[in-house]
Amino acid sequence: MGGDQSKIPQTAEKTHQGKQWVLLAAGSKDWTNYRHQANVCHAYQMVHHNGIPDEQIVVMMYDDIAYNAENPYKGEIINVPGGPNVYPGVLKDYTELDVSASNFLAVLRGDEAGVNKQRGGPKKVLNSDENDTIFVYLSDHGGSGVFIFPKDTLHACDLLDTITEMSMHHKFSKMVIYIESCHSGSMMEGLPRDTPVYGVSACKPDESHYAYRYDIQRNTYLTGEFSYHWLRHCNTSDLTSTTFQEQYDILRQQMNRSTPCQYGNSELSTLFLSYFLVRPDPRALYGPANLNAGRADSITQYGPADLNSCRADSITQYGPADLNACRADSRAPYRPAELNAQRSKTKVTQVTPSNNVILVIYQEKIRREKDPKIKKALQRDYIKLLETRAMIEKAVRKIAEHSCPVRGRRALKDRRPLTRLHDMKNVAEHFRSNFSEWHDEQDVGFILSHMQVFVNLFESGVKVARIKEAITHVRSLPKFQSL
Repeated sequence: MGGDQSKIPQTAEKTHQGKQWVLLAAGSKDWTNYRHQANVCHAYQMVHHNGIPDEQIVVMMYDDIAYNAENPYKGEIINVPGGPNVYPGVLKDYTELDVSASNFLAVLRGDEAGVNKQRGGPKKVLNSDENDTIFVYLSDHGGSGVFIFPKDTLHACDLLDTITEMSMHHKFSKMVIYIESCHSGSMMEGLPRDTPVYGVSACKPDESHYAYRYDIQRNTYLTGEFSYHWLRHCNTSDLTSTTFQEQYDILRQQMNRSTPCQYGNSELSTLFLSYFLVRPDPRALYGPANLNAGRADSITQYGPADLNSCRADSITQYGPADLNACRADSRAPYRPAELNAQRSKTKVTQVTPSNNVILVIYQEKIRREKDPKIKKALQRDYIKLLETRAMIEKAVRKIAEHSCPVRGRRALKDRRPLTRLHDMKNVAEHFRSNFSEWHDEQDVGFILSHMQVFVNLFESGVKVARIKEAITHVRSLPKFQSL
C-alpha cells in the first residue's frame, strides 16, 4: 500500500516532504450547469492562492460558461453572490470533449499513454509517488454508483479499482476525495478502511444534492450547497490548525438539505487541511500576515479592494434590496477574507434539488421573454422537456416490469444499498447505449435519478442479463423508436 496506515498524530502532520497533487474536475457542460464549473474555478483559486504550484494541479472543465451566449458578463464566472471573478488564470488542462471519465482516471493514475486528447496539447497527469499526497474534487450530476461526464460515465467500480491499483503500486502516500453530486455517497461507499484514502460526499448514497444561490441576473445557480460551505470554510480558516474532521463537522452543521458523509480511512480525518491544500511553510511564502491575506502575485483579479464599493449594476437576488450583492470587475487580487465578509451580507435565497434546476431556469426564461415568437418557442421547449421526463419514467417503469413482474413494481419504490458495483456499471452502460439521446441532453440529472431502480432490481436477485434484455426490449417498442 502507499504510505503509513498507522494512527496519524495530527500535531506531526501539518506538512510533509513529498509533493501535493490536486485534481479538480467538473463533469458537466451547458449554462444550466453553471455551478459545477464555477465550483472548480473557485477550488482552483483556493489551492493556487495557498501556494500549490500549477504544475501539481490538473483542472478538467468543459469551458463553455465564461463566454456563453447566456452570460451577461462575458469572461466572468462567480461562485457566490457578489463574489470575485474566479475564471481568470484558471488552468485549462482538459476542456470540451477531453473532459471524460477515461481521461480523468488516466490523469489520476499518472498514465500519460492512457490519455486520449482530441484537442492536442500536453497530456498533463499526476506524476505522484509514494511520498506524495493527492486531493481530488469532483462536481457534477450523479446517480447510484455513477458520476456523469459529457460523453461517458465514471463508475464507482472504476474509481475504486483505480485507487486500489494506485495504492498497490505506491502512487501516493495519502489521498483525499471530495465529491459533490446527487447520490455521491454511492461513489465512495466501497472505499476500504485499511488504505490511506479518505472521502467526503455531498450527500448520502440515496440522497439528492441541492443547487444553491440562485442569481437572477444570470438566471442560474452559482454553486451547490456542499461546495458553498466547503469553500467558504477553506477560505476563512487557518488550514494549518484545522483538521478534515473539524471541517466535516462544520459541513454537517451548516448543510440542512443534504447530508455529507465520510468514507474510507477515518484516521486521515485527523490530518490538518494544510497537509493537502497548502504548500509547506505557507507563512514563509506569504509573510507574517495570516493565510487569508493571499499572495501578492496572485493572478486572480476581482472588484475594487473594498467590495462594498462595487458598482450598482449588480447581481440582484431574491430578498431585501439592501442585501443585494454587487457585481465586481477585475482589478484587486483574490482575497478569501474579503470574500467571506461580502458573503455574510447575503442570505440563502433559493435552493432547489439539482434535478429541478433546468425547470427553474426555463420557467424564468419564459417569464422574462418579451418577444412573442421567442416566448412561444421557449414554451415548446419546456413542454418537450416535460414530455421527455415522462418518457424516461415510462421507460424505466416498463424495464422494471419486464425484468420481473413481481419484483419490478417494488423496484420502483425500494432504496436498496448498492453492493454489486460492476453489475451497476454493466447495466448503466447498456442503458446509456440504448437511450443515448437522453444522455446527450441537458436533463441528464433526471435520468441518473432513476439508476436506483436498476440497483433495486439486481440487488433483489433479478439477473443482470434479464435487466439488460428488458432494456433492449423497451428500446425496441414503437413509442421509443422515434427518440
